[in-house]
Parts: sequence; structure tokens; C-alpha cells
Amino acid sequence: MGKSIKSKYALQIKSDGYFTPMCWFVNQNGKPTQANLEKWVDAYHASLKPGGANAHLSNGPKGMPILNSAKIVTNDRNKTVVAAWKAPMFMVI
Repeated sequence: MGKSIKSKYALQIKSDGYFTPMCWFVNQNGKPTQANLEKWVDAYHASLKPGGANAHLSNGPKGMPILNSAKIVTNDRNKTVVAAWKAPMFMVI
């Protein structure tokens, strides 16, 4: 069996009323900063376009799952917010 590790930070995203928690791995995504969170959000939205890794999600009944908000929190009981992003009122993908 492999070794289980707990990431130090968690990424929480909201899209169309859905809440999805994920791990934020510093060695993959960089330090949990506002700038790195914005880069991640841009990369996620780019992956929803035709030919992207998540293009299949755009074909669902609600259409493209655009993020409403995203935040990086400490992955402990306190869930202290380290960085946050909120979608503007109008956004072109």
C-alpha cells in the first residue's frame, strides 16, 4: 500500500450551486497566492473549451460550468482563507 498524505491547503470552488473541494498541491500549483489562484481559474476555464480536458462538462444540461467563486483554505479544522477569487458580474471565457 502507498503512503497517504494530507495536503496543507484545500481548494474550494463553487459553480452553478455546486460546491467542490479539491487539494491544492504547492509543488504542482505553486504557493497559495491570489495570483496563482487566478492562474488556476484561467486554466480551468480554458480546459472547458472544445478540445480541452474538461470539454465534456460543457455538454451537460446546464451548459458550461463557469466558476462563481474559488478560495484556497488551510486544510485543517479552522479552514482559514489564504486566497479568494470571485467572478465578476460579466466575464468572457
